[in-house]
Formats: sequence, C-alpha cells, structure tokens
Amino acid sequence: MFKPLSSAYSTALTNYLQQSQGLVPIKKGDFFLLFWAAWQSSFTPELALKTFESTGIWPMDGETIPKRFTDDTSEGPAQPSTLTSKNWRHMERLVRSAVSDRGADESKKLSQTVHSLATQNELLRHENEGLKDALVVKKKHRKVGKPLDLQQRGGVPWWCQLLVSAKDQRGPCP
Repeated sequence: MFKPLSSAYSTALTNYLQQSQGLVPIKKGDFFLLFWAAWQSSFTPELALKTFESTGIWPMDGETIPKRFTDDTSEGPAQPSTLTSKNWRHMERLVRSAVSDRGADESKKLSQTVHSLATQNELLRHENEGLKDALVVKKKHRKVGKPLDLQQRGGVPWWCQLLVSAKDQRGPCP
C-alpha cells in the first residue's frame, strides 16, 4: 500500500517541479497539497482489496505467492505511439487529404514540418502553463511586509544617558 503512495508522491512532486520549471521553491505549505493528492490516488478501496488479494489473504488462495516464481514468457503488448495528441492526428489527416502524391518529397517535407510545428507548439504550451502556475505560486508565497511603527504610543520613553545626566546637573525645570 505504501509503494503506490511513494510513487504517487514522487510523481506529484516531479510534476510540480516540472511545471514551475524549478523557479518556485518547495515550502512547508506545498507538502500537504502534494501529499494529499498522492494519498487520495493511492489509498482507494480497490487498491486495498487488490493488496489483500495479491498476498493471498482474502480471498484465501495458497497459490498466489508461488505463482510469482513461475516463468511466464508471454510477450507483452506493443507500446503505443508517443504521438497521442488529437491535434497532431487531425493535422496529419488534413495533409494526407490535401496532398495527391504522398510519395513525393514535398509531401514528406510538409508532413515532417507539420509534425515538427505541432510538437513545438505542444512543448511551448506546457512550458507556458508551467510558468503561469509558477507565477501564481510565487505570488502566493510572497510575504506581505508591515511598516515598522516608529511612533511611540506611551510607555517608557527612550533616553540617552548623556542627556539624562545633563538634565540632572541643570536641576529641576522652572
């Protein structure tokens, strides 16, 4: 149960630092927000049941742990494409529909240019969002200073010892 919490907190902390681009320091007040998001995502009823099931405690299954040590050589699923943005796919379809000869060098160059621009746009958008978030956090952390009140409002006045001794030598005020 605590490994998912640790992973979720590390992910939240990494995302926070990445969004702020390292411009905003992490303070005590930021810890709870990051920790609470990690806590809520990792301590769910489904995960608790899965934890008991993985150890064979509930439902009772004596073969759960020995199954982990058997060889399973099945091949995993292929990794999905790294380009998942809907805008990129839409632009690629537009290029394909607009170009009659897809094998031409100009067509390939156009497709690569559209891909490059879409990627740069996405990176700049993420950077912009991170900087905006960092600015909001920085403004929130800014301490509001209060001016020092130099007016004395009663109490014992401050006297210089030299002035006090000079007054004593002159005598009482007339």
